[in-house]
Amino acid sequence: DPSRMCADVYDIIIGTAPSTAGMTDKELLQHAASFEHQRVDPTAALGNAQHNIFETIAPSNMGAAPELRIGHVQCRHTREFNDFQLGGSSRTTLYPRQMNSKQALKDLAKDSIEAGPAYSPANGVALEMRPGTTTPKRVPPQDADDIPSTGFLKTDATHGGDQSRIGFTWLGPPQNKARITQFFPQAGPNLVTIRNSDLARVKGALQP
Repeated sequence: DPSRMCADVYDIIIGTAPSTAGMTDKELLQHAASFEHQRVDPTAALGNAQHNIFETIAPSNMGAAPELRIGHVQCRHTREFNDFQLGGSSRTTLYPRQMNSKQALKDLAKDSIEAGPAYSPANGVALEMRPGTTTPKRVPPQDADDIPSTGFLKTDATHGGDQSRIGFTWLGPPQNKARITQFFPQAGPNLVTIRNSDLARVKGALQP
């Protein structure tokens, strides 16, 4: 019952610690009401098995079609599939509500890569040259030699006004293709960032 859910969230939030910085209680209530769950079963954590589901996408500017870690994107950065396992960082950024299916997320990742991801200085190293050449490593990567010596290529891409971080590794033989182990929202007009402590309150309201 969505009306009951809103009442539960209101009871949990109001009178407790301040909610997400820059977000009023009313705004947090509105975001809470946008979650698709009727109820969250606190005993049914999906765990790493769900987070580590990979599916293939096919950007036109890459050779072999890369694998996307779609399970983690769904469980951590969407409303409909969020599993409320709020480890890691202190805040969670969510894609827009219409990102409510695997296909929508796969299309977003594909479109973001085709929009031309840029090398991110978050790698902590300068963009390197391909081995034995003065040619910079390619972004997005086309083969193993395009992956930095760190073993991980961080890129940033903007599509539809929103920026996503895309992190590539490379699978050796027999796959010989890129694997996208990071894909998450960073900044943009259609994104919302909520403190994990506030998401925990939302989870509490959605539990039986």
